[in-house]
Amino acid sequence: MAIKTSKFGAANNSKAIINALGLEYASYYDGGTNDNALDAQNEIRLTFQEIMSSLEQEFGGEELEDFLYENGVRRRPICFGDPFHIANLVVTWASVFAFGETENGAHRQVHHRQLLMSLHSLRANDAAYAQAKLDEIMEGVDSFTLRTWRERTQRWLVNQRYASLLLEMLNFQTADGTCALVAWALSYANEKDGWLRTVGAEVAMWLQMPELILGLHFEVELGNYFEEVWLGTTGLSSSIPAAGLGWRRCFIFTSTSRFHGGTAR
Repeated sequence: MAIKTSKFGAANNSKAIINALGLEYASYYDGGTNDNALDAQNEIRLTFQEIMSSLEQEFGGEELEDFLYENGVRRRPICFGDPFHIANLVVTWASVFAFGETENGAHRQVHHRQLLMSLHSLRANDAAYAQAKLDEIMEGVDSFTLRTWRERTQRWLVNQRYASLLLEMLNFQTADGTCALVAWALSYANEKDGWLRTVGAEVAMWLQMPELILGLHFEVELGNYFEEVWLGTTGLSSSIPAAGLGWRRCFIFTSTSRFHGGTAR
């Protein structure tokens, strides 16, 4: 079994980039971003060197110099480390400034992030009962798996992925056309006691409030943007080997100064 190293990853990266773009356009690779780990930073440098070496084997003379130099200066890769925590702050504060902060201990606050947490609290109290009750409510139509997790503003894309899942679950209806999650939450309000009854009634009401649904959509759009920009789950970036899973992907910078009038030199 081969041991994964920065050199191994760089070889795979450069091969994938050249195969996807062709050598000439691959020459515009000017570095990338990562989680600031030493081996990940080194992988960016080695990927750049691999592409430059391929150019040296293919071209010569002035044509090669045109690839290797900018304004008479030998090109070097950009190694931009640790942008992910910055991006996470962007996601967090975009949500806070758009819809306000939740108050610690104020579990009845009308807020889409409180909806995420309260829904999870109902299910987490007894996950087996929660699923069984949902299956009972869905009698006569196809049921679905009730999935929730703790609302965590500071964790990377947790709320955004949870909001996306919740919006998908809201599409399910009972045999009589009632929103399945609303009917499920109302079962707690009608059949349980104590905090379960209170939270069940709140969740049933909040799931029907357009302003809270808007908040969920906002979280999803934030998540979709950063899923693509940083994690590269679709498109060209998804075909480039990662140095790990998600956080260790080698993201690409290009040399914009090498473009003239919208075309490659």
